[in-house]
Amino acid sequence: MNIWIVADADFPEGRGGTPRIRHIALGLKSRGHTVRVLLPHAAGFVSPGQNLSPLGEVGGVRFEFLNGSVVRPPRDRLLVTAKLLGNLKLLVRFLAGPRPDVVLIYNYSLLDTGLLIAASKLLGTMVLYDVCDERFDLHAVDHPTSFARRVNAVHYRISDAITLRVTDGVLVVSDYLLAKVMARNPRTRYVELPLVADMDQACADRPVVNGGDAPQFAYVGSLIADEGIEMLVEALRILRVRYPGARCHLYGDFNAEVYKLKVTRLLEEKRAHDVLVFHGNTPSDRLVGEIASKYAMVLPRPNSVISRAGFPGKLSEYLASRRPVVTTRFGDIERHFADGQTAFMSTDTNAEAFAAALDAAVRDPILAAQVGERGYQLGLTLFDRRHVARRLEEFVEALLEPAMKGPRTS
Repeated sequence: MNIWIVADADFPEGRGGTPRIRHIALGLKSRGHTVRVLLPHAAGFVSPGQNLSPLGEVGGVRFEFLNGSVVRPPRDRLLVTAKLLGNLKLLVRFLAGPRPDVVLIYNYSLLDTGLLIAASKLLGTMVLYDVCDERFDLHAVDHPTSFARRVNAVHYRISDAITLRVTDGVLVVSDYLLAKVMARNPRTRYVELPLVADMDQACADRPVVNGGDAPQFAYVGSLIADEGIEMLVEALRILRVRYPGARCHLYGDFNAEVYKLKVTRLLEEKRAHDVLVFHGNTPSDRLVGEIASKYAMVLPRPNSVISRAGFPGKLSEYLASRRPVVTTRFGDIERHFADGQTAFMSTDTNAEAFAAALDAAVRDPILAAQVGERGYQLGLTLFDRRHVARRLEEFVEALLEPAMKGPRTS
């Protein structure tokens, strides 16, 4: 099949949806499909110099930034203009041909991709949406409520009422988002694909290492207000009563200067400057090797709208590292991971409970190594990008069967 993946994202490096897009594209490519990634504009979740070319190829997958820049438009008005121009360019590219057999869209809306969706439906190309983050309750997300964001929330509500009724099917990452989709169109056909992991980057077996008095943890991802960084600082301070050298290495950048200042002020108030070590964004081909040298991986998310809705893509690198994962209980995590078996889970989303989960991992390094290995095996059998690509193929084949009616469950 000839498949287009369309997304407002960064590529090939980046956080947010970028790893998921890259893994799905490469997984489909490994299955013999022709895959092209088209990006109307950059999302901007990268460090300067990480993505240098607006046109290129990764693992045989061609990509292109349609606005000719790897930098996110700096102002809301320019961003809206970029979306409209990208929408138009996608339509022109689609009509000029050769047309794809399937279009997989991450920004399904009238403003972003409405023209492409309409043309695809009129000319018989299958349209799928990847519903992988919160967009239905923007009023509940802890971000500044600027005029542009309020307009965007209204735009999404209108778009969802229209676009979700014309899709051929959706990929969905969580039960929370599935319920939102089905509320808008109960006949939506879907497949659940919570995580896509690049297990090819897995590290070789590592010896069991005792964390001693200075266990080193690692966190990967964008540093934003809904990732639990404040709780992590408090949990590490509690853990230091028993392990004075405990600290966490963070691989990622702050998405907003205001939140960077908030965390900096917190570290100053708590006199905990050496609790966190900031490494900035790290290229994906180096990341797993970096974090595999640490004792365990942390996922301290609070019980927020974004946590319930999404499924953390950073688990791809976490599982490949073969290090144990210490996580809070949120969203669909407990559907896929078991406490003390494939992860260490806190009993609550507060600093005391998370510190206890960290302590459980450090206290028994042999169990921690076993948990890390079982997590790796889970990623290999359920979330590897080739496995996910095969499930996506089966979903498309089922959609092509004339007898199929109603929603597909998985």
